[in-house]
Amino acid sequence: MTLRGKLLSFFPAAHITLILAAAIQFTSSPHLQTLLLIPCAAYLFPLLAFHVHNQLAPLREGTFSIVQGYSPWFGTHMIQQGFIALPALENLLRLYPGLFALWLRAWGAKVGKGVYFAPGFEIADRSLLSVGDHVIFGYGVKMSSHYISPSREYGGMKIYLKRVEFEDRCFVGATSRFGPGVRVLRGAMVKAASDHYPNAVIEARPS
Repeated sequence: MTLRGKLLSFFPAAHITLILAAAIQFTSSPHLQTLLLIPCAAYLFPLLAFHVHNQLAPLREGTFSIVQGYSPWFGTHMIQQGFIALPALENLLRLYPGLFALWLRAWGAKVGKGVYFAPGFEIADRSLLSVGDHVIFGYGVKMSSHYISPSREYGGMKIYLKRVEFEDRCFVGATSRFGPGVRVLRGAMVKAASDHYPNAVIEARPS
């Protein structure tokens, strides 16, 4: 692992420590200014870090080594790790209509209008998601725009990255799971508890 990778592996700890520090500051000095430190530490800090990182090491689709040189995916994964480890942080955003969609857009995702995310929605790669209009995600849907596998060609380990896409008016059943490159076409009804492997295309069934 490169020095940059080693440094970024401490990002999740820094993120949580900053949230705790902001909370302690508010309890000792309960004012509006100190209260605002908590959402800044929880949400604004990693979001800004992601965009700075993406300028220095852009995240691109394709197949790359994860052990030879620096992996941009690893850096973005570490920056998002706090939300993966503590899903309650993003669950709070879903209490306010439209706020979670706005949050995903801030990370670079494409999210249309009228999209509903049920509780338990999990996403590993926020910037590699495209959702059309009026899409409904059931409870506990999970998606990852990457997979990692052994590879001699790539120095022992490779990562495949590709955006997950949902076209307009899809219905995504509860606890279904999606891998990188999956495309759900307009009007498709995805079965609950179904698994969809990389680059699968899910079409709408004839009525």
